[in-house]
Amino acid sequence: MVRKFLSLVLLALSLSACATSYKQLDNNPAFTSHQYKSADMDISWKSVELNNTLLIEGTITNPSENYVYKSLELEAIVLGNQGKFIGKQISHFLPTGFKGPESFKMNIPLENDMLPESIKFNYRYSIDEDQHSVNFDSKP
Repeated sequence: MVRKFLSLVLLALSLSACATSYKQLDNNPAFTSHQYKSADMDISWKSVELNNTLLIEGTITNPSENYVYKSLELEAIVLGNQGKFIGKQISHFLPTGFKGPESFKMNIPLENDMLPESIKFNYRYSIDEDQHSVNFDSKP
């Protein structure tokens, strides 16, 4: 009886480990190379502030070998002092099926001559009829 109970507990723990989502975001300082990795997306980028514009250049990849995304968009919302909104841009990728890797560039004009303190990223994609949206925050 105890053996069956322990087997069930081990099975439940094993299955719950498979169900957890995997996300990794670096802790690099602002204006250095950054990378975000998860089971559904791999994004690497670097930001530069120049002439009241935040330039973001990077690469986005679908790491899944099993799915091709029907549509994909990457949104960057730039926040200044005390989380104040100072700029935003959305990049759209091939609507015919995204596998990646694909490079991207964003030129985000900054309002009120404020310096960027953080970026809120949101990527949205679809697989067949299912829509997915994921958010993460980073330093510029």
